[in-house]
Amino acid sequence: MILSLQNGVDNEQIISSEFGREKVMGGVAFIGSRVKEPGVILHTAFGHITIGDPGGGVSERALELCQIFNGSGVKCHVSGDIKQDLWGKMVWNTGFNAICAILDCEAKAVASYEGTRQIVRSAMSEWIEVARSSGVDLAESLADKNIEITLKGGEVIPSMLHDRRRGKKMEIETFNGKAAKLGAKLGIDTPVNLTLAEIVRFFNRNL
Repeated sequence: MILSLQNGVDNEQIISSEFGREKVMGGVAFIGSRVKEPGVILHTAFGHITIGDPGGGVSERALELCQIFNGSGVKCHVSGDIKQDLWGKMVWNTGFNAICAILDCEAKAVASYEGTRQIVRSAMSEWIEVARSSGVDLAESLADKNIEITLKGGEVIPSMLHDRRRGKKMEIETFNGKAAKLGAKLGIDTPVNLTLAEIVRFFNRNL
């Protein structure tokens, strides 16, 4: 099996095109962590994964893999609709990743200030509308739920902020860029996601 725990909503399709769908497992990781120093990972918040067969349903191979993870001390559960989970994880990423990278601060700080919290909520709501038009029924309440979880959790420094601090190009096309691109294709306005994407693209020019 090839398990993808990468951000985004189309990794499984890309991997399947190279190795065959029957070898691919979808997955979502919920964790706050960073490289403290070479060989040392600092785990700061959350810490579990959700896996599932891209074809849907609860397969035996997914249950077997889940048992291996849990037996190794990694919290894991199997989803009967991993596509829903992958698109649902994007709610948090479209809301927090780019704005944290732009402002150079961790997620809880952004969620704690009313002005930036509204920007986060708007970006999330745009993605939820895009998801629904793409056939993935995400609840509008997911926006507030993700903000509440962030406020209650530990320190989370999103991956794009890590990349910016290390002088690496940021994966904006996977998050807000994806939301804006799909929105344009579907005829849905995504002004907040497009604005966040263009600001990060500006930074990426010189990285």
